[in-house]
Amino acid sequence: MYPNMGPVGQSTNILVTGKGFDNDLRENGRCKFGTEDHYIIVEANVLDNEHLICKSPSDAFSLPDGASEQISVPFSIAFQEDLYYPFTQGGEKYRMYRQPRLDEATPKEVHVGRLSEVWVTAKEDAPFWQPTPPPTGEQFE
Repeated sequence: MYPNMGPVGQSTNILVTGKGFDNDLRENGRCKFGTEDHYIIVEANVLDNEHLICKSPSDAFSLPDGASEQISVPFSIAFQEDLYYPFTQGGEKYRMYRQPRLDEATPKEVHVGRLSEVWVTAKEDAPFWQPTPPPTGEQFE
């Protein structure tokens, strides 16, 4: 799925790639975010046999009290009714994070069509989330 993360409270279009999406049950397609105890199901839009799009949950899903700035929740899809656990059983996760608030960007202007280095800082009370470090032996910048 792409992207595999997005801000809490803002619907993000997620493109899911797989096989067998264009079937008789395509109108019943849905995506599930969360565990069996705490989840949200949203409608899926089948594009073709190998692609579907769904939106990440918006206002109804929030980070639990005391959670860090990010949380990864299980992600699955289904086409059948809810009998006999129809959702996929993979290890896919969708990361939700609080949207950072920018404090400053330097430089203030850049030229369109050119690559430019821009330094961005966040407010201290709303820091950027830290990406997962790379496997040992790789450089991370």
